[in-house]
Amino acid sequence: MLTTSAFAGAAKTPITVDDLLDAESLGAAEFSPDGGKLVFARETPYSQRTPWGYDDTQQVGERVFVTKLDDGSTREIASTTDVRYSLLPEKGWAPDGRGLLLMATTREGYGFAYSGLDGKPVALPGRPLDYFPAFDWARDARIVYAAWPEGALQRGAHAQVAQGAAARWRDGWNGTSAPVTVSSANEVFATTEPPTGRLMLAAPRRGLSAKIADGDYVAIAVAPDDRYVAAVRLAEKIPEALGLSSRRGELQLFRLDADGARVLHRYEDIDVGERGALSWSPSGRRLLVTAKPAKAGRAAAHLYEIDADSGKRKEISAAELSFIDPTAENLGGVLPIGWIGEQPAAVAARRDTAAKEAPRSPGKREARLEYGESESWRFDVYAFAGGRAENLTAFAKTSVNGFLAPGADARAWVVADGAVWKVTPGSKPQRLSALEGRTIVAFGNDRRYPELSPRSAYYRNGEVERLAVYAMDAHEEVQRLVLDLRSGKTTVLTGEGEIVATTPDQLTTVRKISRGWTTTLRFGGASERTLATVNEALESRVIAAPERFEYSYEGKPQIGWILRPPGAAPDKALPALVSVYGGLVVEASPYEASAVIQPPAFSGQLLAAQGYAVIYPSTPLGAGAETDLMATLAGETVAAIDALAARGIVDAQKVGIIGQSFGGYSTASILAKRSDRFKAGVSMAGIYDWTYAYGTRALEETLSGDGRISPAEMTFVEIGQPRLAKPFWIDPAPYQRNSPIFQVEHIDAPLLLLHGDMDMGVTGLPGAERMYNALVRAGKKPTLVRYWGEGHVAQSPAAMRDQWSRITAWFGRYVKGANEAGTSHSAAANAAAR
Repeated sequence: MLTTSAFAGAAKTPITVDDLLDAESLGAAEFSPDGGKLVFARETPYSQRTPWGYDDTQQVGERVFVTKLDDGSTREIASTTDVRYSLLPEKGWAPDGRGLLLMATTREGYGFAYSGLDGKPVALPGRPLDYFPAFDWARDARIVYAAWPEGALQRGAHAQVAQGAAARWRDGWNGTSAPVTVSSANEVFATTEPPTGRLMLAAPRRGLSAKIADGDYVAIAVAPDDRYVAAVRLAEKIPEALGLSSRRGELQLFRLDADGARVLHRYEDIDVGERGALSWSPSGRRLLVTAKPAKAGRAAAHLYEIDADSGKRKEISAAELSFIDPTAENLGGVLPIGWIGEQPAAVAARRDTAAKEAPRSPGKREARLEYGESESWRFDVYAFAGGRAENLTAFAKTSVNGFLAPGADARAWVVADGAVWKVTPGSKPQRLSALEGRTIVAFGNDRRYPELSPRSAYYRNGEVERLAVYAMDAHEEVQRLVLDLRSGKTTVLTGEGEIVATTPDQLTTVRKISRGWTTTLRFGGASERTLATVNEALESRVIAAPERFEYSYEGKPQIGWILRPPGAAPDKALPALVSVYGGLVVEASPYEASAVIQPPAFSGQLLAAQGYAVIYPSTPLGAGAETDLMATLAGETVAAIDALAARGIVDAQKVGIIGQSFGGYSTASILAKRSDRFKAGVSMAGIYDWTYAYGTRALEETLSGDGRISPAEMTFVEIGQPRLAKPFWIDPAPYQRNSPIFQVEHIDAPLLLLHGDMDMGVTGLPGAERMYNALVRAGKKPTLVRYWGEGHVAQSPAAMRDQWSRITAWFGRYVKGANEAGTSHSAAANAAAR
């Protein structure tokens, strides 16, 4: 069955690449802890951004605004020509709401800045490692944070890479001694160590900051009563570290007082996870940690309970339970931990051949990824006491879908089997009867990246206690509900658009409302008001309506989506482009198919405006160690094309394929198996040889002065999306079977490779160069375009425009068959690219 969503408006003009590059976006938003102020961001148009050599993770194109909700006044925290301010992913507000922690980006690097909301933000000393920084607030608005030294390379800061490499080259050419970087697992020569970072304590309102300790810190948690600070410092390199840094995570406990902090305890025999592995008890006296013995493998990870004052450590016994997330998407990160009162609790996984996954939430905008890793795994919430693990969700038919421990009370809330349950150790679970008749799909925390803790969906103040959830009706429409846990009263948070921020009391929201290409940010309190509106000039631009279709592969039903060109004749078979990403299951309309402002190369709307039907197939995959990923990708994709061709929607003789990152890998893989079904392909930032990708570092790491070679890419290959399980020297067959470079002789469709030279290791430019050379050696006609200074996703407006013009020329020539399209790139443009 083919179903069509409502057509958006009576627009007349197709969207263009200039429209996307010149459009604004509305970014993140966050209420202050008292709900009286809101900070939100507006993202400047791509055409007006100067990336300063940063990749796509660095938000250097934001404008930050603070609105006082009592009087509606709005003030911009204004950037300058030399400093740009942007919002942190979470916890930006000081606990009392009187100040805001921001990221301040300059051409030289990025760091923290504190804004008291009235004057110019004040920079804090030191630089964080990346834009997902390690820090935490004390209740008195002091900040404990990790700082990297000035000479160390920050992630995504490509200008720093170039400057550092140039300086070392000059030293080598002009000096009397050779500047060298040594990576060594042998005692004869030592590994070259970069400068050491610091753990800092700042009191920005008093203009004070001080070093607590030396070291590279990656996780920080201040105890609820401000007496202690737990921090994870990267120590020596070890095999199978819990974190992607390849170094042991050393836990340190500090005593925090009015004058500073001092170290109390260090734990040198365990390896602690880098993120999500620390949780303080409500009293602040005990710490729960996910860790493993330093010399053990990742599978040995379990929980430790630590008394902060004495430093005594107790191992929590939990046989046959895994506290490491087995999903490829999370790269083996730790599962959620917490406290039910003063009793440790955690989500854990166990093997169960009859396990059923938690129901997926159709209310989420994102599609899901499926690499077969959830098969035979059951996820439950456990409480630990007296040397035993109590399964609090054993009653559920499916895996638990959410866990929320609100605080000092000895109870928690879980989402399971489409309902909310109160679970208490030693007692029977209680279903919330007030929500019967609705299917509960998740806790009502705002959708952000990284995703907020479920704890943000809970509110308590005196006798008032509320819990927010997402509930689905019979028509699969999802609403945010707020349950008063004392009275049982349910409030439906009505309103148009997507909720982007919620007040702490759960009752008031800010929503992002999209009408066509125009987006409005609206505060929905008692005096509803519009905070910002962008892209009103694009109201006349047409929108292709996403249409859902169904097909099957090897007898299993699948879901796909298609965009038809606006105004296309309903009885005409259209030239088509498949947008593919291996493992993606598009149960809801894909984000890339929507009328959103995004890089042109990813916009399905822009492709549809060029006259193509754009196909988004579901391509669930198994583990590459046991399956043929390339054959599965090709079979699923061709099945989607056949289903649409059989209905006369697409012309099966005029089909191209495009993908980015793992989608670039998917594109090359599908062409290696079924080039007979495609006229051409475009692979952006792809992976072509898993053996070569194993352990390959990013150019920014290679050109740094750090000799500590990280095995993050090895971890990705073994337990990430390809899931090849073992090193290639132990089991080479899956590497060769699943690498398109070994089947280049079968790639008969012309392949365009687009790549930034500052890309990540596993998707690095050298891999694309090897693929290009292999294709040429096999007698094919590929093209490789290198974008200087660009990372995994192109950031400069010139590179974005160049990518788009080459994509349209390539498909215009080979899919539409327009000979003139192949020469649409002018000689001047090519000269500029060189």
